[in-house]
Amino acid sequence: HAAASGGPTRFSIARTTSTIRMVAPTRARTSSPGDTVVAGLAGRSLTRTCPPRQAAAAAERVFVSRTAHSQRSTRVDSTAQSSLCREIVGGQGYCAAVDIRYPGESADYRAARDLLLRKEIELRSAMESVAAARRALPPGGPVPEDYVFQGADADGEPTDVRLSELFSPGNDTLVIYHMMFPRDPDDDRPGPASGQSALLSLADGPCPSCTALLDQLDGAVEHVSPHLDFAVVAKAPLPHLITFGAERGWHRLRLLSCAGTTFSRDYLAENTEGMPSPMLNVFHRDGGRIRHFWGSELFYAPTEPGQDMRHVGTIEPVWNIFDFTPRGRGTDWDEQLSYSCH
Repeated sequence: HAAASGGPTRFSIARTTSTIRMVAPTRARTSSPGDTVVAGLAGRSLTRTCPPRQAAAAAERVFVSRTAHSQRSTRVDSTAQSSLCREIVGGQGYCAAVDIRYPGESADYRAARDLLLRKEIELRSAMESVAAARRALPPGGPVPEDYVFQGADADGEPTDVRLSELFSPGNDTLVIYHMMFPRDPDDDRPGPASGQSALLSLADGPCPSCTALLDQLDGAVEHVSPHLDFAVVAKAPLPHLITFGAERGWHRLRLLSCAGTTFSRDYLAENTEGMPSPMLNVFHRDGGRIRHFWGSELFYAPTEPGQDMRHVGTIEPVWNIFDFTPRGRGTDWDEQLSYSCH
């Protein structure tokens, strides 16, 4: 908060026997606006340029790290302070971070990890920049009609549901995922192994990748529902959707059939041959008018060799978890409807 008015921020590093903390409780009285002063316990300081907005954001955080030297004296001399304060440059700004080390790590590991951290900071800044640009989009086109879907009422009976009725009271944002059900005709991954959905032909069955994403989003809906509405549409008949959703244990996803409508084709979730494509579309209601806000057009953008579209990659926990591991995503695995334990 100290930098909220555009002035500099003082970070002080306090060390206990088990933790190192970086706090920003006071405002520096020296240095020029936009500078950040990192003050160590030995009384020396380092000044680096930092945009006021980033300084304010940093000032609101408390960084806590374990230290491998927890049994040493709490006295920190200037040499120790130098090792505790590292400059990590990301994007256009400056980030101050405490020294982080894990038991038994080598100098080569730490050097490579510090370089990776800079890239992670740059990625975080880039993601926020993209998100800010997305939020700043001008109004999209108004929806051409109040599409009528088939959904289930409170008793589980089929009922017509208009697009405008998917906005709950108090919410002005609607997120719709277009599920590939039926799947892509070239997708030869196994279909459901049990239940009524196993009786469907492979071509008429659900896409395993869409299913994996929706398995994850079923939990997320609980947390986003106070702020927006989320629905899933597919070209499959409603009974197929409802049955499959029950078999997967989906309790929060609102499932709708868009069969007989041009909704998926209008919003780029259907190709010229009438086959479905996975898309995420966001709609915004402003008064009595509903407009399209954003769609995952990255699906149609050229990809780098060895990559898929990743048009909704930032909301897919499965693939992002793999990115934290030594093996990564690999090239010999894809989502399935069920797995054998080995």
